Amino acid sequence: MGKVFFKECFLTDIIKYDALLVWNDLKIGVKLELDLECDSSLFDSGKKCIFAYLDGKKIGVLTEEDAKMMDQIMNMGWKDLFLCRISQVDNDATNDQRIKVAIYIQECPLPLKISNSVSKEEGKRGKYEFLWEV
Repeated sequence: MGKVFFKECFLTDIIKYDALLVWNDLKIGVKLELDLECDSSLFDSGKKCIFAYLDGKKIGVLTEEDAKMMDQIMNMGWKDLFLCRISQVDNDATNDQRIKVAIYIQECPLPLKISNSVSKEEGKRGKYEFLWEV
């Protein structure tokens, strides 16, 4: 499966979450899971944020700036489009700069159907309506 580098950013609020519980497992190259969920204590109340997880433990959050565009894509159900790996762990840095992650966009086969509401004649003229099944 191919991938393309998208961005590199820091995980913030690692002290607030469980990063210290899994600190010895946080090594360069380790894959983290990303998930979009609400956290009323961050940014705007009730706004969805992108959190990083290792072995089911929430270890940090992407800043609102770093989450831009990604949150919209993930909100549409395409969270598997992103691959996240640790790119830096710095014991001496400030808390919000200890863990840096590289985020990639990876091939994510999405099954699609051509809608039955488009006639064969419309299809011949290039009009298609796609329904994504995610």
